[in-house]
Amino acid sequence: MDIDTIIDQSAVDHLFQLFALATCLVMFWFLESVYRLDKRWLLPIVIFPISIFLFIIIHWEESRSKCFFASLLFLVMLLVGGLIGYSFFVRILTFFSHIAFWPFYLYMKLNPHLRA
Repeated sequence: MDIDTIIDQSAVDHLFQLFALATCLVMFWFLESVYRLDKRWLLPIVIFPISIFLFIIIHWEESRSKCFFASLLFLVMLLVGGLIGYSFFVRILTFFSHIAFWPFYLYMKLNPHLRA
């Protein structure tokens, strides 16, 4: 009995949903930290979400425990993905790349309407 007979696509989809939920919870934990420490960072993070990394670097002492748990989550994703032969990390990264660059995707969506 190999791993392909045990794990079907619905189990992989459920694991992806679980990892996506856990990743969103970690991200909201970071946003709660932004709200608690320095509310001025909320607008830049909403407009350009990649700027949360700059916030983490500046407020490292307050956010290092959150970074530790985020790295543990990604390590678990890599290990589980390696066990079942499926890359959850790439799917989560693709999911968050769409969220992180939302102004670009909004422009690309509205661009054909602006030319007319």
